[in-house]
Amino acid sequence: MKDVFWITAGDSERFVYVSPSFEQVWGRPCTALYESAQCWLSAIHPDDHDRILQAMHERRWRGRYDETYRIQRPDGTTRCIRDRAVPIHDASGSLGQTIGLAEDVTDARGLDEQLMHAQRLETVGALAAGVVHDINNVLSVIEGFGCLLATANTLPPDMAEAAEQIVQAAERGATLARQLLRFGGQKPIRPVAIDLNDVVRGMIAMLGRIVGEQIDLAVMLDSEPLVTNADRGALEQVLMNLVTNARDAMPAGGRVKIETGRTQGVANALDKNPDIREGVYVFVRVTDSGSGIGAESLIHIYEPFFTTKASDLGTGLGLFTVARVVKQHGGCIRLDTHVGRGSSFEICLPAQQKVSEEQGGTSSCA
Repeated sequence: MKDVFWITAGDSERFVYVSPSFEQVWGRPCTALYESAQCWLSAIHPDDHDRILQAMHERRWRGRYDETYRIQRPDGTTRCIRDRAVPIHDASGSLGQTIGLAEDVTDARGLDEQLMHAQRLETVGALAAGVVHDINNVLSVIEGFGCLLATANTLPPDMAEAAEQIVQAAERGATLARQLLRFGGQKPIRPVAIDLNDVVRGMIAMLGRIVGEQIDLAVMLDSEPLVTNADRGALEQVLMNLVTNARDAMPAGGRVKIETGRTQGVANALDKNPDIREGVYVFVRVTDSGSGIGAESLIHIYEPFFTTKASDLGTGLGLFTVARVVKQHGGCIRLDTHVGRGSSFEICLPAQQKVSEEQGGTSSCA
């Protein structure tokens, strides 16, 4: 049996029997448990130890108990255990033995947590989708009138700059709204064959406004068309998110470089998308000279609502949206980052042969 069946003598903690599965679950020999009950007590996670020790003492007079705790195995892994026990009394009513069953519930708890997480995300997504359309209507009015003011030749310089700030704020709000729609699954992608170079060219003016005057923006496009089957709006969102993150990683200024190109195979990025296939890919790479990403954050950067920025600077949806869009397009992300030396995000998408006549440009009031 996979579960650990055990028996202790009377009201003591001395084990008189433990099933062989103890060795697989705890990673320790049964003989050590017979010699001393400390063998399993010492394996209990420090945060759970005192609680389980108290439950053991109460079991001596109560008999029954049902506790869940974590153990740390000699190989460094942590397992979650549900341990249940019942008393066996003799004819006089005295406690003769306690028998118990310890079940490894690590995988089951992991599935439960994933389900709860998915349900929370679904709820947030539905809520977001319900208000985003109304927000977009308001932002469209703000951006439209802001553009009229920003392009008027009669405004003094300080007012023209304020009008430009209004436009930028509206664009940031619209960007967040699009992220929320994609997060909630309410904005489906509509892929057509487009040239990745054209997508970048159409956004240069907007990206220049995003990075500001303190940051040098360099754009290096491949000399040949880089055709891929993609939703233009989704790719624009990806590029905007990456450039915004690059800017925020350089509060004192720096350099952002956007490059496009073609690559044969993406073997070192297969773990980012298990459905990826070897072949010819086109890519857009965004490199910054900023703070880089620490190892403790790397494992979380594509999770929704995870951010290392201040609460007024980031929502934690940027890279989550990037990863989701890239996966929807059958692509992958290659990341090279070094703390204190910057980061490089490379978005790889399957190459196609010919550009569709449906592709259009990006509008702005610049």
